[in-house]
Amino acid sequence: MRRRAGTVEPRGRVRDAASPGRVCCVINPGSPAVVVGQVGRDLVLEIDRLPRGGRSTTVHRRRELLGGRGAQQAVALVQLGCPAAVVGVLGDDPAGDQVLAQAVADGLWISGIARRPVPTALLVDLVEPGGTRRLLEEAPGPTLLTAADVAA
Repeated sequence: MRRRAGTVEPRGRVRDAASPGRVCCVINPGSPAVVVGQVGRDLVLEIDRLPRGGRSTTVHRRRELLGGRGAQQAVALVQLGCPAAVVGVLGDDPAGDQVLAQAVADGLWISGIARRPVPTALLVDLVEPGGTRRLLEEAPGPTLLTAADVAA
């Protein structure tokens, strides 16, 4: 994942390298922004078109990524130079292990991620030429964050 450097100024203001005149966030130095939301795995498949019923189609490109809106927002903050922690739930399965490793590689603080004995949430993103996207989401109830998770 490409990272864009930001400039941290006094009082924790962070300026985006791509837009130096813009303050992207204000941080308490040493403390991360905390993003609360879904964490899971994204499977992105680039195809020519959706197949008709009973047919198949060729996948031209396949990517497995750190997914979930919460995790993606936290990664965006890190890319802008803001330390970020994510609070969410992952399954206690090999997919969850891979997602957790990717979160660490992307620079996220992960102490707020709970693990449960369920499959990790999965979002399948079918991308057609021109960028048309169709999303299939499998997020078992136990992979969704609850008020009790946040209180813990």
